[in-house]
Amino acid sequence: MPPSTRSSSAPKAPQKADPAPAKPAGGAKGRKGGAKEDEGKDATKPKKRKTGGKQGKGKAEEVLEMGRDVFSTLPMDLVLQICSDVDPGTLLAIGQTSKSICSTLFRKAAEPVWLAASRNVGMPDLQAEMDEPTYAYLVQGKACQVCGTTRLKTEAEHELRVCACSKCMTANLRNASRIRNEMEDLHPLALECCLSTPYSAAGNTRADEEHYFWVPEVAAVSDHLDAIDSPPKPENDDEQEPEYSPNDDAQLFREECRQRKVKVSADAATIFKYESRSLDENLAEEKRKIEARMAQIRDRLIAAGFVAQEWVASVLTLDRC
Repeated sequence: MPPSTRSSSAPKAPQKADPAPAKPAGGAKGRKGGAKEDEGKDATKPKKRKTGGKQGKGKAEEVLEMGRDVFSTLPMDLVLQICSDVDPGTLLAIGQTSKSICSTLFRKAAEPVWLAASRNVGMPDLQAEMDEPTYAYLVQGKACQVCGTTRLKTEAEHELRVCACSKCMTANLRNASRIRNEMEDLHPLALECCLSTPYSAAGNTRADEEHYFWVPEVAAVSDHLDAIDSPPKPENDDEQEPEYSPNDDAQLFREECRQRKVKVSADAATIFKYESRSLDENLAEEKRKIEARMAQIRDRLIAAGFVAQEWVASVLTLDRC
């Protein structure tokens, strides 16, 4: 017989339903009551002990900053001894490790350090004025001087004294006719006073032998010429531009730029000859350095009490490895 859904006939005491929890009359009261409960719970939680204050943190940062700035406090003679055996490329990499080292190596007093590094690799002297860090960057720099990237291959154009990636080289290298069309306020003597190259960004030459210029340099030279000798402008747009006659300052600046261009062109040929040394010469120089170093090690070992036979045996072991 299936169970009945009806209540049993036996009398039972009436059961009262549990009252529903009362809702707070207002949001503020409910939040207030909850806040009291939260306060009670928080009171039972143990408070975390503070391990340090602002004063301790400031001292730690000060000590850390002092540790980073040790290199900049060294005497320049000691810096010269530390960096006496490196090449300019390594010195450039060292200068990029921190701001303090960069400020130490790229100041005027550190020029002997760069000069010693350039002598280590036999870099030739230049006729046109150029500081040693810029010279090192032009020959052995790996980063683009425009965007700073090291992911793209950088190439140096010694006629322009520029080292840039292919993207920035294409964006900033223009021929003379294009520059005249794009730069409306170009000074009449600007292109004559700027460095130029017969090669485009792709390494090609023009059939009309028109040269290419570095746009940032053209803009800077044009602004400088405008400052010392601004050319006359027509009063109306329909009028023809009046004839320009440079003053003494502009003539002097033009002559200085002409002499500099001759020296830079000679320096470009010198640097190209230096970079084009044969591979056999470089290998022979490297072999000579290794042999000289091995001779130093041999003399020190013999002075320490080793015999010549032990030295020969160790060299043969190294050759087999």
